[in-house]
Amino acid sequence: MNRWRLLILGLILILLTAGCRPASPPVTTNQEFTGSGTVPVLIGAIRASTNTPAAMANDELTAVMRQAKRKYGVQVQVISPADFLTLEEALKYFGENQAKGVLVAEPEAAALLPAIREHYPETRFEMLAAGETLPVKDLATGVYLAGSLAGHLVPQGNLTAIFPPDKPGLAALEPVLRAGILGSNSQAVLTIAAGGSENVTGDLFIAMHPAVPAKTPAQGIAVLTGPNPGTAGFWVVQNSSIAQGTIANQVEKMFQPETRQPNAGALAWEVYYADKREGQNRGAVVKKPLPPELAEKIEEIRQELQTGAINLPNF
Repeated sequence: MNRWRLLILGLILILLTAGCRPASPPVTTNQEFTGSGTVPVLIGAIRASTNTPAAMANDELTAVMRQAKRKYGVQVQVISPADFLTLEEALKYFGENQAKGVLVAEPEAAALLPAIREHYPETRFEMLAAGETLPVKDLATGVYLAGSLAGHLVPQGNLTAIFPPDKPGLAALEPVLRAGILGSNSQAVLTIAAGGSENVTGDLFIAMHPAVPAKTPAQGIAVLTGPNPGTAGFWVVQNSSIAQGTIANQVEKMFQPETRQPNAGALAWEVYYADKREGQNRGAVVKKPLPPELAEKIEEIRQELQTGAINLPNF
């Protein structure tokens, strides 16, 4: 009987003490393997093709992207079009990898970006805002304006056009320049300076940056795709959107809310006369507006370029 009492008491003690045992330790997991860790933000850049004018911005672009990696702690990928079979594949690479932003120095990418942006809305694709990388079609609007301005300044006479000898791709702009002259009802004869600025003749010349000659016996029009302080004494057709910021500023904008101004390409061109500043800031350029009647005509053409009422040859 005592044996049974001891057995029953033992069972009661076991049941009473069971609830006092410490709870099992929590199960820990390694975030690196569970996927709950933070994935670095990816930003990228596509360099311009080598042996092209746009390639002059490549080194600065690469250096700025490296700085962004250190500053923001992001993942950075800089590639060249030659790294892929096609330029479109290079653009898609960043879209497929959900990059936050991509800065593109290759001018030929401009035609591909509308479709790429639509297909990858989460990635911000931006063309590098440097004069050497302005898409040729956007440059064509400025060249047409320059031709129109030249035609109004020289209704009859001789004009000379200067294209940078190291940029053979700009030869496609010659028909655009001639169309601008003809559109102003000018009967001036246009000659291409085969040897560059050394062969400037006639009543007026039109020069593409950086082929603008320092000195010339004739008055001139300078087509600028970026800041150029040495244009005093010239009529100037300048793309004002290029001067909005440096490559570093464009990288900064990747981390800011995106704002777009659609169809601003043609309106980005401003036309003025570059005069010399006197006094304390002597030597600096002062932008003087065109004479009212001429300014009205140029503005009308600028608006027609914007709406597409003017068809540009080759574009």
